[in-house]
Amino acid sequence: MNIDNLVNFLLRFIPYPRLRDIQVFAEWKNKVLILMLGAFVIIGPLAFVPGVFFAVKEGVWGLVVSNSIIYSVLLYITVSKRIRARVKVLVSILMFFLLGISVFLMIGTRGSGFNWLFIFVTLACFFYGYKGLIYSEVLAIAACILLYIPIHFNSPYTTELNVYGRLGWTVNVLIFIAVSVFFAVLLNEMLRNLNSSLKKEQKTSTLLLENKFVLEEERNSAQKSDRLKSQFLANMSHEIRTPMNALLGFANMLGDPDLPRELVDRYRNIISVSGEQLIRIIDDIIDISKIESNQMKIDLSLVDIKTTIFDLVEVSRAKVFTTNKNIRLEVDRMDELKPIRLRTDQVRFKQILTNLLDNAIKYAERGTVSLGYKIVDDGSKVEFFVRDEGPGIPPEEQKKIFDRFSQASNIEFNKGTGLGLSIVKGLLDLLGGEIWLESEFEKGSTFYFTLPIDDDIEEPEMQQSVKADLQSPLFHGKRVFIAEDDNNSFLLLERIVRLAGVQAKRANNGIELLEMLEEEIPDLILLDINMPEMNGLDALEKLREKHPELPVIVQTAYAMPEERKKCFALGCNDYIAKPIKRNALIDLLKIYLA
Repeated sequence: MNIDNLVNFLLRFIPYPRLRDIQVFAEWKNKVLILMLGAFVIIGPLAFVPGVFFAVKEGVWGLVVSNSIIYSVLLYITVSKRIRARVKVLVSILMFFLLGISVFLMIGTRGSGFNWLFIFVTLACFFYGYKGLIYSEVLAIAACILLYIPIHFNSPYTTELNVYGRLGWTVNVLIFIAVSVFFAVLLNEMLRNLNSSLKKEQKTSTLLLENKFVLEEERNSAQKSDRLKSQFLANMSHEIRTPMNALLGFANMLGDPDLPRELVDRYRNIISVSGEQLIRIIDDIIDISKIESNQMKIDLSLVDIKTTIFDLVEVSRAKVFTTNKNIRLEVDRMDELKPIRLRTDQVRFKQILTNLLDNAIKYAERGTVSLGYKIVDDGSKVEFFVRDEGPGIPPEEQKKIFDRFSQASNIEFNKGTGLGLSIVKGLLDLLGGEIWLESEFEKGSTFYFTLPIDDDIEEPEMQQSVKADLQSPLFHGKRVFIAEDDNNSFLLLERIVRLAGVQAKRANNGIELLEMLEEEIPDLILLDINMPEMNGLDALEKLREKHPELPVIVQTAYAMPEERKKCFALGCNDYIAKPIKRNALIDLLKIYLA
């Protein structure tokens, strides 16, 4: 039977004392006190009964009375539920002191008085530390001094005690003091070290427990993240394979020589839309990774809010037309909207609104999708909203839909990559805005977001939009160098410029481009960035040393804003990101070849 089992057994009979107010490692001392009180009740009679028989035999009735009183008191405080632990400890210790004094007075050298005093000092030190040692030693020494008086005068009332003699009593007292102090100090130091070890162990256990909870939370978070990633990869596979199926399928069908013209046009449109869908997926993945790694950079400028919204609505109306859904897209209170400018990132602002509008169109089957804005908070913010009449979002799902890879659990919502709203929230955090929603299940949702107004609101000046005329004459006789290492990309660019009447020559890398410039100066250079041997940036830096006025348009798959800035810093005239649209490239040709 171990200590804990013995303590649990004794607790059936002895009320459990609590020693929270007694110096150190109280819980461990609780167990010692339980064992001590249990010993009084169970083992005590083994000492009490023989002691009483001895006293009766010797006719020492005072010892019988004192032992009976002491044992009765110990028995009472052990089983009592009213007495506090602090009192039980103090009374139990004093009983050993009284027992030792009574033994000295009644039977002198025939008893074990010094043993009982030693137990008294030891227990006082155990439960009260050095404070208990000092008090118990002072009390024991005072008692020994008082007992020396009858010995000195050879009192007839202490015949048993007088046997010690003055010298014998003095020697025994000094030995008692030395031994009791030595063992008490040793015990106290052991207890202090034990207490320190227990505290360290407790601290370590607490840290381990806290780390266990942290690790458990991290494990649950990692498992949740893995589930979300698995779901994301499954959705991503579906989202990528769907447009890829259209791209490859209809591209093969265009090879049919008997295909009617109207089907050719329709298939080409499907291929174009599918390609744009793929680009959107790639952009979403790049954006969320840049947001999470704090690498998304914001380019602030004054943005004409009203004009931007009208442009986005027109683009979204074209998307609605391709879905064959009965959805009406409108700007809320169009005539009442005040033209204002915000200092924000125009590209990211358009991206936020486009994501919200696309979601509304994607999930709604009919009804109205409306977009609007108003000035709030005494002119310090602009509040935008996108409202739809779709299936709505359940209340328990409304917070998690802004987490990455997360979507509402409605079966109709099981489409898309689950990144759109996470990107929106991340961009708004960077722009100093907020986003929230109001949604009623099966009735629709309204997404709100705000952007701060840093400068005074002002009406934008009406500017003429300069756009290239697609019907203007083309450029026969003009020469363009195309620096491009990828064959398919070169064939596309060559076809576009030749259809415009422009002569094209190819350089496979930056070195070839510089060599060609030594022999001939073209009217324009279309420059790729990622090329072998010498990349486009190095080539651009070198050619600007000799040809500072030669127009250079960077055409590259590096579509990030920082890449664009780097190209302009090195001296390019313009920039166009892949995949390249024919009309966009023709517009640039008309600017630089006119």
